[in-house]
Amino acid sequence: MIKSRIRTILMAGASGALLAGIAFASLSAAQATPAAQAAQAAQAATGAASTETDMPTAVEDFQYPEAERILTERKITLKRGDGHIRLKEGPDHTVPTSCQAANEIFVESRLDRLGYCFVVSGTTGYLTMELPDVYGIWTEERSVSAKLVAAGQEKQVNIGPNSVEPVGESLPGGKRSVLVELRITG
Repeated sequence: MIKSRIRTILMAGASGALLAGIAFASLSAAQATPAAQAAQAAQAATGAASTETDMPTAVEDFQYPEAERILTERKITLKRGDGHIRLKEGPDHTVPTSCQAANEIFVESRLDRLGYCFVVSGTTGYLTMELPDVYGIWTEERSVSAKLVAAGQEKQVNIGPNSVEPVGESLPGGKRSVLVELRITG
């Protein structure tokens, strides 16, 4: 008698769970779009993982944003960086009027008599570029390593905080140089 009552209770519980599962599956299938149902069926048939509901992945390629516009307007090719060194621009992408604030780097070039101001937003950072005819680099509160190329020769210049460093043709016997990288070193 006790065994049959336990068996009846277990069977009723199992039947209820089965009915709840069927009802849930029916509800889910009824709410899915025909395209989603077809995709689910195809995935089930091939054993493929879900792609429709997966979050898209963001892959950082470290390309400088708006590099084409900057090349057209300012004649500087900004290539890659980690986002901690950026070209400073004024309102509406104009040339800024000043480059003397903390965490800024000023690069003098014959390419543009106003020069190029870069803003630093971290204790480390890098930016690769092609900035021709560089003859001076000014730093504020950060130490900077600059990589320049002249006549096929690469040269690394270390510049301390709050310093001015003549580079390229401004040095005795110096040659026209292209700045190819700025890197924050401290």
